[in-house]
Amino acid sequence: MDPAYDDVGYFLDALNRLNIFQTSGIRALCDSLVQAPPHSLYSTLAAMATFDLFGVHDWAPYISNGFVLFIFLLVAAYSIDLPDGITKSAIVLTLLMLQLPFQGILQFRPDFPLAVFTAACVALLLKEACWPSPGRSGLYRQFAIGLLGSCALATKPPFSPLTIVLLASAFGMAEIFRFALNREDRALVPIIWRCFAFWAGVALLAGPLFCLTWREVTGYIAVNTGTGQEASLWKASGGFMGSLTSRVRGWPAYLSFGPLEAPLTLWLGIGLVAQLYLRRWRSLLFSGGILLLAGVSLLLIAAVGMTDPNFSLGWEAIFALAAVISVGELGKLPRGEIAVGCYVAMMAFIFYKAGPPHQVWEVIEDASKGHSLNQAVVTSISELAPSKSRPKEVFLTFTGGVNAGSQNWLSTVQHLGIQADDRHRTKNPEEVLKQAAGADFVEVADPASNWFASWVPINQSQAFFLERMRADDSFEEVRSFTGAGGTVYLFRRRTAPQ
Repeated sequence: MDPAYDDVGYFLDALNRLNIFQTSGIRALCDSLVQAPPHSLYSTLAAMATFDLFGVHDWAPYISNGFVLFIFLLVAAYSIDLPDGITKSAIVLTLLMLQLPFQGILQFRPDFPLAVFTAACVALLLKEACWPSPGRSGLYRQFAIGLLGSCALATKPPFSPLTIVLLASAFGMAEIFRFALNREDRALVPIIWRCFAFWAGVALLAGPLFCLTWREVTGYIAVNTGTGQEASLWKASGGFMGSLTSRVRGWPAYLSFGPLEAPLTLWLGIGLVAQLYLRRWRSLLFSGGILLLAGVSLLLIAAVGMTDPNFSLGWEAIFALAAVISVGELGKLPRGEIAVGCYVAMMAFIFYKAGPPHQVWEVIEDASKGHSLNQAVVTSISELAPSKSRPKEVFLTFTGGVNAGSQNWLSTVQHLGIQADDRHRTKNPEEVLKQAAGADFVEVADPASNWFASWVPINQSQAFFLERMRADDSFEEVRSFTGAGGTVYLFRRRTAPQ
């Protein structure tokens, strides 16, 4: 399929900055990052690196998602305290049966890397608290763990308030565990040093970034949350409880856990009960603490009340870690490998019987290779206005499977000289027409098209746009493009340069 929203936004940003780097060097690249900060520094740099290594292909950035998944599995393996490598590997591999890794690979968004960096940071903080490193090595570890938190903040700056609350909760919980488990850690001076080491690591990358981007970050948060101008586009119905229920038992949970949410929760509970019965306080605090932090993350995102299921990836990744760590403790029991075997067998059986994930991805035929309306439109525009003296300005009155971002990507990689735009977040149809009036070409969709983005109100006004554009003497209807799921009508300004 054509790269779509919002993956394509990171692709285009990365391609532009890679061009700056290759033509003007590292200093010019740094200047561009300062003057026009990206929405996600991680996503932009990851896409840049993969484009540079593998070429400008729409599949290249997704390779970097494999690196993030590897980190997730590595943290899980490190956190499971089992000497038997085969048993540990079997537990870790059950994470791949969840749909969480699939979601992380499927989309090139910062949400999965954010979830993994945050989960790694809080898990390692608690592990270090329950089994502390001696002497100065403990401070070095605190600093390194803080760097993971810094990576999380740099991955998705608009999420920084929630991420900071979660990191602070994890650090506070870790210090409480130290106080309860280790008498030598109760002195004030070591606590201050650990606090300094951890938050210095957090600030090392995130500090300079937020000094440069705080206006953009706070502006984005203000517009999209609370009573912000665009908050209604993302607002979950049912208030806090509706959002909470949806994220635990609704569509977001299914996207990440599929049919394995219930068995994963069951075995998490079995592991916690076993640790409590055997009075393994350190391991109980470790796995129970991670579970509590998953709850904190869940409550935070439910309080924000936004509908995007990808925002749940943070608490889901932490919850999955808590589950496999708890199951790992069962492996320490006499004949514990039998209990672990039962867990692996149950997960594998349910995974096998359930079959491949259902309704997790949607293949839109009108955006698929060989049938793409995006490709048909940009090719036609380049034929109708072959001059490349300036970019052809194209305006879309809609978004969905056919969209401005995909057309910009196709135009960029094929050097067609087309700049597509839309105002899909605008609610007033007259404002959309006002923007369309200045374009060289305007695209309007048939109202019966089935690939519209359901969350965009302006998509419902296509009949109105079609009527107004056909009545506008400054534009002429030149072509239409019909696919399996809809039709796009192309209008050209009569005075457009040929």
